[in-house]
Amino acid sequence: MVELYDTTLRDGAQTEGIPCAVQDNPRITERHDPLGIATIEGVAARAHLKVELFPFRHVSLGRRWGMRRSLVLMVCLIVAPLAPAAAQESVSPETFLTMDWQTLETAQGKLNYLGAQEGSISPITFTINGHQLHQGLFEKNALVHERWAESSQPSFTVSVEELLTLLQSSQSLLDGVGPADSWLALTVVVGQPGQIRGFEKRLNREQAKAFLGELWKAFQNRAAHSTLQWWGCALDLLPDGRAADVTEMLEVLVSRFSPNPATGRYAGQVSVRNISQATMPALVSVVFELSGNVQVIDPDGTTCHVEPTGRPYVHAPLSTPEGLPPGETSTIPVSFHNPEHEPVVFTVKILAGPESR
Repeated sequence: MVELYDTTLRDGAQTEGIPCAVQDNPRITERHDPLGIATIEGVAARAHLKVELFPFRHVSLGRRWGMRRSLVLMVCLIVAPLAPAAAQESVSPETFLTMDWQTLETAQGKLNYLGAQEGSISPITFTINGHQLHQGLFEKNALVHERWAESSQPSFTVSVEELLTLLQSSQSLLDGVGPADSWLALTVVVGQPGQIRGFEKRLNREQAKAFLGELWKAFQNRAAHSTLQWWGCALDLLPDGRAADVTEMLEVLVSRFSPNPATGRYAGQVSVRNISQATMPALVSVVFELSGNVQVIDPDGTTCHVEPTGRPYVHAPLSTPEGLPPGETSTIPVSFHNPEHEPVVFTVKILAGPESR
């Protein structure tokens, strides 16, 4: 018995001057019935068939379908959504200052360490105005450094206003060609219908240290500060100086920490009252020395330059930008992760001032 095997929708569709539109496929397969052709191959020989899920993120669909009815169904349902990949354009940071942010489909940025390293140092990613993070833009975008991997990375969200504040305050650092001794790279990428725009700027170690300070001032949220503080500690980019230990100048009151059945967290309050005659300069931070497996949830950072290192701290809310005046009390809500439901026992150290913790 001779069985006919047809490759019109594979090799034939690739012949120069013979286009094959989606609507042509069912008509072609119908012509095979009178000829008794049992098997049709439908796959691009030179490249896998791809469906555009998002710019730079593709899923390969190349394979062989043996039965004609399966082929017709797959062609009609899968090939139809094909769309051209978005065009890429490298722009200057100044372009973002006049951009129409209402038309963006995605907006995100990334910080990557480029210096020598013994172990893996995760990049930092951030999204803008709550857009969902699309890692594919960083993986495939030619604007982005090739060393960035798909590993899990610290991430946070900033507002458009915070990003614009950063770009304006850092213009002198971001101008010009990147140095030969690159230490840090900043990339910002935005997606509009049919177009991806972005920039990458590289900084040396001295510039990176100054830029981290600009990031800290521009991005005014706890997640950003905690992530930047951890990263700056790992890369030795934190500002010089040490916050003062003012524990003896404040009275600390701790409420009872009770478990929340809905969240499984232990929640309570820590209050600090200034019992000295001087204002405690901002920032005022409570550093926790915890026992067992208890952990602070969403701290503002961990100590890096102040002993003991690696301890979580939270900032006290202040009524004035100068700090905590004499006689005034600040109350800090604190939550703990306590998987073994052991008693929450800790000691605290109070630090004050804008310097590193």
